[in-house]
Amino acid sequence: MTKHQLTWAFTFWSVLQVAVLNASRFTVERGQGSSLERGEVGQGATGVDAALPPPTLQDWLNTLALQHAQARADAANEIGKLGKEAAEAIPKLAKLLQDDREVAGDICVRDAAVKALGHIGSAAASSVPEILTQLRRRSTRIFREGVSFALANIGQEAPEAVLPSVLESLQASDWYVRWVAASACGLLGEKASAFVPRLRQLAKYDDESRVRSVASQSLSDMSKVITLPAPNLTDWLAYLDGSSARARVDAANEIGKLGKEAAEAIPKLAKLLQDDREVAGDICVRDAAVKALGHIGSAAASSVPEILTQLRRRSTRIFREGVSFALANIGQEAPEAVLPSVLESLQASDWYVRWVAASACGLLGEKATAFVPRLRQLAKYDDESRVRSVASQSLSDMSEVITLPAPNLTDWLAYLDGSSARARVDAANEIGKLGKEAAEAIPKLAKLLQDDREVAGDICVRDAAVKALGHIGSAAASSVPEILTQLRRRSTRIFREGVSFALANIGQEAPEAVLPSVLESLQASDWYVRWVAASACGLLGEKATAFVPRLRQLAKYDDESRVRGEAQNALDLIDKVCAATNDKSGLSGRAGEASKCHGRRQESICAYLHPLCCLVW
Repeated sequence: MTKHQLTWAFTFWSVLQVAVLNASRFTVERGQGSSLERGEVGQGATGVDAALPPPTLQDWLNTLALQHAQARADAANEIGKLGKEAAEAIPKLAKLLQDDREVAGDICVRDAAVKALGHIGSAAASSVPEILTQLRRRSTRIFREGVSFALANIGQEAPEAVLPSVLESLQASDWYVRWVAASACGLLGEKASAFVPRLRQLAKYDDESRVRSVASQSLSDMSKVITLPAPNLTDWLAYLDGSSARARVDAANEIGKLGKEAAEAIPKLAKLLQDDREVAGDICVRDAAVKALGHIGSAAASSVPEILTQLRRRSTRIFREGVSFALANIGQEAPEAVLPSVLESLQASDWYVRWVAASACGLLGEKATAFVPRLRQLAKYDDESRVRSVASQSLSDMSEVITLPAPNLTDWLAYLDGSSARARVDAANEIGKLGKEAAEAIPKLAKLLQDDREVAGDICVRDAAVKALGHIGSAAASSVPEILTQLRRRSTRIFREGVSFALANIGQEAPEAVLPSVLESLQASDWYVRWVAASACGLLGEKATAFVPRLRQLAKYDDESRVRGEAQNALDLIDKVCAATNDKSGLSGRAGEASKCHGRRQESICAYLHPLCCLVW
């Protein structure tokens, strides 16, 4: 700077000092606060300013009425410094909460007003509703911080005026309202201890990261002045009511850990069974809910119908496993509430329902003993490999705690009612092995004669059924008409052989029920009916001697080679039987010898037969 420039600067500074001094003297003489009217608060003081009296509360109240935004903000700041002594300013400060004019950067008049109310403290309790109203109307970071400070300061001495609003704000839909409430809790300290569960919820699950952050910080701050209470059932129940799916899952898991002590949670958990929102991977809220009900045990028996309803509505692997666990755990102490549903589910059309029921049986152990036959059926015949697998595993698990009962007639009868053709065949075969003791099965077996579904190769259900009737013997005499009806409806080699066997076995003890039908069948127009009758004669042996003439006719003249062959085979068998009985060579083409073989029985046999049979003789 040149010498000339320095001279001008010194002259300007001197003139400015004189002007300021004169203005100050004029103000003192007139008793006017021109500096306040101009809003020039806080500009610093020269030696002359220091002689002025300090501004009073009334001065600042007057300044609040000025139009100058900066003046209002400065006045509010100065009023705040007066603390409780500035209670008179509360109405005007509350009114200024609506003044969002900016004065510097992003600072507004209302930012200063809300802080001033906070500094005044409990006397400003009446302004809390207006503070929160303005918070919801428009939010900035500085205003949020001011509201948080105000709520905390007012709440220290007037908690009844603040805590209800804080609790409500912690539940608010607007993230910034939750932020303010969470921040205030940290400042309130011990007085906000009741809100710790909600703060934990916000810290972990809130959708807004800023809320999570401030809630975590508040918990940390509070932990320095109080021992934070451990979560309890009431806290977890509150979590179940929250909107966060993750919170609901965690709450359900924690409730489950409480076991029977959490019975109070059953209604809410049952309601959550409908909540299939995913929270992580493929885990849903209802997955955690159903497991929690299982952990609670028998007290949750009333929820079993809803559990099964939701199982049928939508099924995932995790939910199925949860339902299985719940049914088993509840059923251990309340079997009457579970076992009927398990039995029904074992018969369900949906594979995943059968899967759950079969899995539950393995967990139920001894209590599921009655379901062993059905489990065996599922393990061997179910169409779904996953059901077969879990049923086999359950049988294996059960065998470690009980001796599995051997299959009996009742079990096989149940198999006959199943939808699996393979199961029906195996059941019919097993029933046949029981012989006369299986007479109870005759009606069901007779009905199965109409089931021509193939199960392996060309074997049909009715093939096994007709053989089983044959093994039962004379008690199955009433089924002969149906056997022959089905023979005429459709014929296969295996079924023909089965019919032949059945007619012969039944006829051994009940010839009156079989021989008339055999005679009629020997005259039938269908070759396979004649074949069956001829084959049956061979098995009937001595009881079929009356049919030898017709058999000779078929053996020599029938149009169907298979009938001719079977008729000759029957003659040979009858010949051997008669030879063994009478110690004679029998029927090798000599009618007289054949007549001697069966002559003693002719009269009684003819009484059973069609009149045409007697005419043969």
